[in-house]
Amino acid sequence: MEKHQIITVGKDFDTVYLGIKEFKPKVLHLLVTKESRRLCSPLLDMLPSDIAIREYLVGPYDVEAIMSICSKIISDNPQANFTVNLSEGTKIMAMAVAKVASERNCYCFYITQDGYYIDTCDYRRKPLTKGISNAEYLKLYGGSVREYEDVSQIKSLDINTAYYVKKFIEQHYDIYRQAKSWYRVINIPKTDRYFFSGTLPNGCSIECDSGSLSIYRGLEVYFDSACRRSCELMFLGRWWEVIVADVVSEWKRRCSGSETASGIWHDVVFNEQSSSSVKNEIDLLVNDSQRLLLIECKSGEVTSADVFKIDSVCRTYGGNNSKAILVSYLPLTPSLLEKCRDLGIYCFAPSEMESRSKHIKKLPDWLDSVVQTHQL
Repeated sequence: MEKHQIITVGKDFDTVYLGIKEFKPKVLHLLVTKESRRLCSPLLDMLPSDIAIREYLVGPYDVEAIMSICSKIISDNPQANFTVNLSEGTKIMAMAVAKVASERNCYCFYITQDGYYIDTCDYRRKPLTKGISNAEYLKLYGGSVREYEDVSQIKSLDINTAYYVKKFIEQHYDIYRQAKSWYRVINIPKTDRYFFSGTLPNGCSIECDSGSLSIYRGLEVYFDSACRRSCELMFLGRWWEVIVADVVSEWKRRCSGSETASGIWHDVVFNEQSSSSVKNEIDLLVNDSQRLLLIECKSGEVTSADVFKIDSVCRTYGGNNSKAILVSYLPLTPSLLEKCRDLGIYCFAPSEMESRSKHIKKLPDWLDSVVQTHQL
């Protein structure tokens, strides 16, 4: 029997796409409203060409019309094997379709936010066997990326150097502050191959060689790393991004039980959605079942502009089920915390300066609590 699927379509498309991947229908019957119809073009473009698509325009609260259309779909295809995806659309749409489907003995399911679907025959949660990749997720909402670094490809040397930078900053902040100021004002082009040296106001010598870095005073060495990303990590703030990426990777491996943490992108730059768009980027994009965690990492002062940027990126590229997260090395002001709460941004930051060094160790357990919080 040919597989058909009836779908109530709303403004989120990840559960719609997952239902299609999971049950592999050959014919789709999409119940769309005027609002959802204009938004689902990216979804339709992603579907295999051998899937037939039929659309039915309905009012979001027109129970009689929805039930009538659903009954006609089933009656017109007596030889079809129907599944019904009730995950999206208004509650009234889902209730109306579920009533008809129940009367016609059609299989209904609801996809949750944590990688399961509920069989409405016995209301048991069953794990999905299919998932959505980062690229697929972005395409569903009309987005794509220009560039990114897969976290699994970050070298161990870079990760170890990031922790070394953190330790140096915490032990020798005054030297770090002077070195950072010196590095930012030097006029020598920082190409792949360069060497320059100088003396800091406190008398320390500093040498940069193609990205490696040494800071010392006489025989006392404060920092010495042959890693070619040392300058980038220390002076451009990437040390905190790499540390957070490393901790998040360990958390994902723990959650999945796998040796590798897939679906984590670092330094993600999105393509512009129009010629007038400004460049959007996010430090970490994490695939958590069928939703994205968009994480911004801040090692220095956090401003209101940073908060609004995180909110904008999540709304534009992540869909309603995704979560915007700010991971700050430093404490946040009460006004910024309140602004984040108002925008629905999850904040991970130490409560006082004294705890900033070890606070990162709490991130995995904190992430557990975040992903267990579902939108109702």
